[in-house]
Amino acid sequence: MCKERKLEEASGLFDKMLEIGLVSTAVTFNTLIDDEMVKKGVLPTVSTYNLLIHALLMEGKMVEVDDMVKEIKDKGMDPDAITYNILINGYCRSGIAKKAFSLRDEMLSNG
Repeated sequence: MCKERKLEEASGLFDKMLEIGLVSTAVTFNTLIDDEMVKKGVLPTVSTYNLLIHALLMEGKMVEVDDMVKEIKDKGMDPDAITYNILINGYCRSGIAKKAFSLRDEMLSNG
C-alpha cells in the first residue's frame, strides 16, 4: 500500500495489526516512516538511518542492515562514527567478528 502511495490505508492496516496483537518490526516502521517522510518532502538523514539500523540489528536482520547501509551510500551519504559503532557492536553481538573488524578498518581509513 505504501509503494502505491495509499498511506492512509497502510496506516489503518498498521493500527489493525497492533489491535490484534501482531508484533511490528523495524522493517514495518521503516516502510511507514520512509514513506511518510517522502510524502512530506523530508529526506532521511544519517541519524535517521542509524536508528533504523540499530533496530534491525536488535532483530538480527543482517541482510536488511546491509541493504540499509548500501542505501545510505547510494544516496550519497557517508556513514558517521555512530553508524560504524552501531554496526560494529551489532556484528560482534551476532558473532560476525570478521565483518566487525572489516568495518572498524573501513571506519579508520575513512577518518
